[in-house]
Amino acid sequence: MSFDEGYQSSRDSKTGQIAALSARDAPGPQLASSAFDLATLLDFARRRFWVILISTVLMCGIGLAYFIAVPAPYTGIAILKIDARKFQLFQQPVSLGDDTGAAIESHLEALKSENLALKIIEEFHLADDDEFGRAEAIPIISRLIDKRRPESEAWRVRNALRVFEKHYTVEAQGISLIGISFESANAERSAQMANAIAQAYVTDQLDAKYEITREGSK
Repeated sequence: MSFDEGYQSSRDSKTGQIAALSARDAPGPQLASSAFDLATLLDFARRRFWVILISTVLMCGIGLAYFIAVPAPYTGIAILKIDARKFQLFQQPVSLGDDTGAAIESHLEALKSENLALKIIEEFHLADDDEFGRAEAIPIISRLIDKRRPESEAWRVRNALRVFEKHYTVEAQGISLIGISFESANAERSAQMANAIAQAYVTDQLDAKYEITREGSK
């Protein structure tokens, strides 16, 4: 064997060893790790323990303070029974089968009318009442913000109207009953307002029928 051949064999042998070594030391195929490893999460929670604990306690405290400052409202309910036949005597005739539904719908619209709400506000002086004189919010914050009442009577009445309309709802209950619900922080006030709305509406209906009858008798 010549010197060149021996050198070539030695170089090939070293190359093979290097290749074998590289193949042996090369990292094998790895499985894709999940986005959030359990160990990573536990390590993060351990390092941020006090931040997480303080944040949790703070949020619980804010929630508790809110529920203490804003008590759950009471709901007063009044039920009106509508006699559709009497109602039809003072209305234009409608198609058969739709008369009852049209009458109830007309009553619902009248019960949510602005004029009716303004009568209640005026009768009970709600524009000067704390519950209706401020926008709905946390009471403590409302008192801090609204230290001075606006001098305009019209502004206070409109503001009371806006709050008042959010407190009550009317809905049909069957074909001849209408439910009036009023929410208030005071149980007595909620029942008082629901009954007052029903009474004011009945009075308006009687007055309207009386006027129609009087005009017809002339």
